[in-house]
Amino acid sequence: MTIGYTSSEATAEWIEETPIVVDNSGKVTVGPMPNLSNAHFDLALTNGANAGLKATEEVQLVDFNNAVVATPSAPDPDADGFNDCTYAGSCGAPASS
Repeated sequence: MTIGYTSSEATAEWIEETPIVVDNSGKVTVGPMPNLSNAHFDLALTNGANAGLKATEEVQLVDFNNAVVATPSAPDPDADGFNDCTYAGSCGAPASS
């Protein structure tokens, strides 16, 4: 599924995805997203500089039925980190780096 979104096109992506499962016959399927509660990303760099994350460029991960699988938070105060919450419609931002 492709979903367009507004972007400065000067960003990088930090992606939390479901695992790929390869069985003994070589069949490839998408596994379920583990319930990670809250994954924290911090000290993010883009081309060696602070990533300058923007809340307006957040993208939720949804399944084929448009059910939310993961939601990013707003960036932390120095715009180089965020939280990602699985199976949640909202996610609290980190207070600091």
